[in-house]
Amino acid sequence: MSYVCPPKLKLKTAARWAKELAPLLYIGEEIWAFARVAQNKPTTDGIAITNQRVIGFWSLASGANFVVFTASAREILKVDSPIHMRSPRLVATTAHGEVDFGSIRADEVGFVWHYVSHLLSATANIPSPSDVAVPPADVVPMSNSQPSSVQQRSRSRVFGGPIDERGWKSIRDNSGPDEEPWLIVHNYGGRLIAAFDDRILVSNIYPSSNLVDSPANATFTFLAIKRIEFIQGQRSDDLVVQTWGRHDAHDNDQLNRLSLPTGLRDIMLQNLHELRRRISDFDKPPVSLWKPPMAPRVVEPSTGSGLASELKKLADLFSQGLIDADEFKEAKRAIIAAHSG
Repeated sequence: MSYVCPPKLKLKTAARWAKELAPLLYIGEEIWAFARVAQNKPTTDGIAITNQRVIGFWSLASGANFVVFTASAREILKVDSPIHMRSPRLVATTAHGEVDFGSIRADEVGFVWHYVSHLLSATANIPSPSDVAVPPADVVPMSNSQPSSVQQRSRSRVFGGPIDERGWKSIRDNSGPDEEPWLIVHNYGGRLIAAFDDRILVSNIYPSSNLVDSPANATFTFLAIKRIEFIQGQRSDDLVVQTWGRHDAHDNDQLNRLSLPTGLRDIMLQNLHELRRRISDFDKPPVSLWKPPMAPRVVEPSTGSGLASELKKLADLFSQGLIDADEFKEAKRAIIAAHSG
């Protein structure tokens, strides 16, 4: 059986975990990765990500007591990584409620998210694969009567605080048919950024103290985005979407900031890099945002005036900025050539 581990997890430890889990796996189930977690109630110190589920276990237990809880990939609606006591946690929301696997080591967050994301994407369109064993009788499958809006959330990578129904409605209202964002970042305070395949939605879910107000939304296509930055502070980090201004691409930038808890940057760093890569494919601003190049001015030599007068007029045009240096030189040569003939 092959599996991978974070660099600081000893292979001997992982081998012992794999040996304890082996008799508890379903038919056809394979372990993809191990990682360490920290959870007091119930006590959990490790997780295993398989081709069917995420398993939380207590390494000092044995037999049937080794596994503390599990979350089947087919039942997971979404996965979050809230910050608690300055530590990221792995929380899966299923049809039966939340499953908190505990705190993840800071240096293993990217590793865990890589395999959890792969598990969800690999099983998203497989409702009942023939090579996957049926879960135990005490595990109730996710009901097909779940609202489609809830089921759509399972493929979105969510970072930050939990998103309430008002937030999901704001996302749905700004999505096309059968469209959903691949990345959502929520700041716990009613603001979120949702990244689609070609644009970013910046939504202020509660724009004022009056909760009946409609969300204040702004959508920016990848073409309009200048850069994505993460500015670190003492109490919070700011995720900044910097866009090209409507008039001058350098002087009138628009900044859209999303304040996030300190430490969230490390959790979503790989996804931030992926967002930047996607935007880089559209890294030129719309043509309309650029100042059009000045049309070349050709100064026709006049036979009715002298060489000195025409050169003076040409110099005046250059000093006023109406022609550039290259145009000035070209026109000067034309004037001199005309008077030399």
